Amino acid sequence: MSKTTIPRGGITADAIDATLVTDDAISDEHLDVTAVTGQTAITSLADTDKFLVSDASDSGNLKYVEKQYLGGGALIKTGQTTLGSDASTLTVDNCFTSDYGNYFVVMEDMTCTSDDQNFRMRFRTGGASGSTDTGSQYRNASRYFDDDGSTASNTGVDQQQFTLSDGSEESADWKGFNGFFVFYQPQENSSSRFSGSGSFTRNTASDEDVVSSHNAGHYDSNAIHTGLHFFYSSGNLRAGANVIVYGISEA
Repeated sequence: MSKTTIPRGGITADAIDATLVTDDAISDEHLDVTAVTGQTAITSLADTDKFLVSDASDSGNLKYVEKQYLGGGALIKTGQTTLGSDASTLTVDNCFTSDYGNYFVVMEDMTCTSDDQNFRMRFRTGGASGSTDTGSQYRNASRYFDDDGSTASNTGVDQQQFTLSDGSEESADWKGFNGFFVFYQPQENSSSRFSGSGSFTRNTASDEDVVSSHNAGHYDSNAIHTGLHFFYSSGNLRAGANVIVYGISEA
């Protein structure tokens, strides 16, 4: 097959052999993806992946630009786990990488199957095939304010986990713990830290209290953390518990 040169002014009818492009391969000014076969779907993009652009300042010549220079949203999704059935733990592995310094994490419907339990969190190491970090190097500071005007705290040094809430209400109707945390440099060769807030429902003898939760934690070592591990002190997490992790882009 002979080569055809595409003129700068655009593609003319004579520039493309009609036998190479069928009528339904390109329609309504977009590509029909069903006409492309034998290709691998792109599920993620690296900063150095390249896109073709038409440079208007240079007579429309085609050039490439790397993804990192295109800008875009400040939050880039790096991981998510949703429980399809009740489970003792929920983990999100390989969500912290060297691509981003800091991360934003959203927790939804983290409900326990048992009353009066503490909601807890640990770091993971090891990337995609991670393991839970159970070292006694967790420092925890959590403060709670409930709708009756009472206050309570969970604090600790040299613990084996972070404690995020107390006195769980097991009913799925009350939604469990919901919140958002920022994790600071979990991939750096230094200690890892997080801070954030949330809400949960505490089981009490008389009724259920809605509680405002303010949390911070620090891990006392230079471990490189790659994921998160959530669990209750006893009982399971209910189906539907969901954690989404976003890298915070500095571009």
